[in-house]
Amino acid sequence: MPQDSCRKCTANDERDVKKILFLAVSYPPYMTDGSSRAFRMASRLPGYGWQPVVVAPPLFVKTGGEDALAESMKEPGPVRVYRSGEAVALGGVDECTLAAFARGERIVQGGRLSGMLPSIFRDAHPCALWEKQAAVVAAEVMKENPDIEAIYAQGPPSAPIRLGLELSLRHGVPVIFDLTAPLDAPRPWSRLGDLRSDELFKLEQKVLCSGYGVITPTRALKEHFLRKHFGKVSHDDITIIADCGPLVPAAAPPSLSAHSRPLFIIERADEKGAKAFIQALAAVMKECPGGAAFSGATIVDASGDMVPKMLRKAGVEGDLTLSCTASEEEELQLVRTASAVGVVSGSHESFGLWLPDRLIDAVFIGKPVFAVAPEGVATRFAEDAGGLHASPGNPAAIRDMLCSLSGVIGGSPAPTPSSELFARHSEREVLSEMVKAIALLLPV
Repeated sequence: MPQDSCRKCTANDERDVKKILFLAVSYPPYMTDGSSRAFRMASRLPGYGWQPVVVAPPLFVKTGGEDALAESMKEPGPVRVYRSGEAVALGGVDECTLAAFARGERIVQGGRLSGMLPSIFRDAHPCALWEKQAAVVAAEVMKENPDIEAIYAQGPPSAPIRLGLELSLRHGVPVIFDLTAPLDAPRPWSRLGDLRSDELFKLEQKVLCSGYGVITPTRALKEHFLRKHFGKVSHDDITIIADCGPLVPAAAPPSLSAHSRPLFIIERADEKGAKAFIQALAAVMKECPGGAAFSGATIVDASGDMVPKMLRKAGVEGDLTLSCTASEEEELQLVRTASAVGVVSGSHESFGLWLPDRLIDAVFIGKPVFAVAPEGVATRFAEDAGGLHASPGNPAAIRDMLCSLSGVIGGSPAPTPSSELFARHSEREVLSEMVKAIALLLPV
């Protein structure tokens, strides 16, 4: 598999290193929407002459002995991270509760588990309070680092975008806005609060017409913005910068044991879409000649608590492994050991603009992929990777796709992704474009 052979511009002299302030509600070690993109850019920028200074949410600490506590407090990557608050001690909660909390969910007062969980689960979520707390931290960071030359603000949610605008106005520092989705698109998978839809539309247009840099991860999203704000935004106002592959891609597809099974990630899925997929999977396991290949498969539920009930109702609860992943590394480990990787999303048209991180990771690690998603970015990516796809609203198509997938993981030759796909998501391509986009912001 191709490796990124780019020669980084190493800045040995600290005087040559420029600083950029990263504002992101989504940042590891725990996963929230967009965390992979922000983290991978920040982690690699030091090799290209830029030193990120990150303002991120508090750490969520699952206690379990001093060693476990120390491990959870480690900051990921070679960047300077300032947390918007003290670490939040969650106690000895189970993995699914931890994963749900990391996604922005909380247990409200009087809820089923409220009497057994720490009060933090009944209060406002730390990420929902991020904007107010991050503004104080960012002001201190700007004071300590007067040589910060640019600001990176990622959204949705809108909090980093609004803070980026405020800091730019106050300090005269240009911003590069990273819009990973429409600001006013429905986000049922996230419990974090935001502005009203009409306010988000106006904010989105303000950003696009600000004269500062705007980047998006896909051409489909850029074209969506151009249509949506027709006459106010031009092609030159938006730059496409794709998501990076994993930080340590495999040099060659790892050998799989005879016990390797597929990995299904249910993410951004609505109840109808998740139900259709699980029913199709149950039917294939019972009726398709190769259906036994799915026995023991792992399902990562990143959509709430609806999947366990669906598995029980479909009669396959004991045949599948349900997993909750709170960190990116946990999910990547499942990708590495899977025989194939697929992402199941909902049917809302905005999901056609979204390319799931794990599909990119799976291709770089050498896994067959599939997508259950509206026609758009994810389905085209699956095609380019030699994979499969089906519409979330078409149970018959999902069954056919899964039957075909059983042949791939049952011994048929794995498809070979195009070299163009690897190049598009390589570090060399992504970081070179990012550095160019930042440079265009700076005064001559």
